[in-house]
Amino acid sequence: MAHEFGHFLLHHDLQSHTDVGFRVNYRDRKSSEATDIEEIEANFFAASILMPRPFLDRMNAFEALTDDDQVNRLAEIFDVSVHAMSLRLANEYSYQRSF
Repeated sequence: MAHEFGHFLLHHDLQSHTDVGFRVNYRDRKSSEATDIEEIEANFFAASILMPRPFLDRMNAFEALTDDDQVNRLAEIFDVSVHAMSLRLANEYSYQRSF
């Protein structure tokens, strides 16, 4: 829902629609490429709502970049998938990772 709300707020030029039936748009190779700017923006919007950076900072979430158990714990706390949490942490903190 947060992703679709992002489209609603960010992409005013998109035509509104109401679902009459139910259509499921499964992810495919193209959607997995993360090349559609509107999808990237909606994903970032949703991640920012569901996993706010200030909350992650207070929990020292950057430390989870190298600890799968911490990623799993954070995903549980924020009630998101491990994949979503992993992406959020990588997007927010990958610059802090020591190589």
